[in-house]
Amino acid sequence: MSNEETAVFEYALMQRINHNLRAGAQRLQTARSLQLEASMGHYFIVDLRRNSIQPQQIDLEELGRELGVLADTEVVMFATRLCFATNVSLKRNPIGDGSRSK
Repeated sequence: MSNEETAVFEYALMQRINHNLRAGAQRLQTARSLQLEASMGHYFIVDLRRNSIQPQQIDLEELGRELGVLADTEVVMFATRLCFATNVSLKRNPIGDGSRSK
């Protein structure tokens, strides 16, 4: 990332996109299960008027640029679920052996 680029976190970009899609009664969603992710992709759009899912493999950064909510100087920072899970477990048990202390 160069000095001219600004980092935008994945969740912030999703909020920007959903704000833009709200006018058309649509919402960007993430898959909550591996089965749904395999069929729809990690991101998909829900049409709230028809209560239907538009199956498509969405590239979050590309969609943000198409909608004009992500500037050319902004770079998307994706956080993995594994990083969050690891940080949470380390905070609960500093030893990190997987057991719970009382």
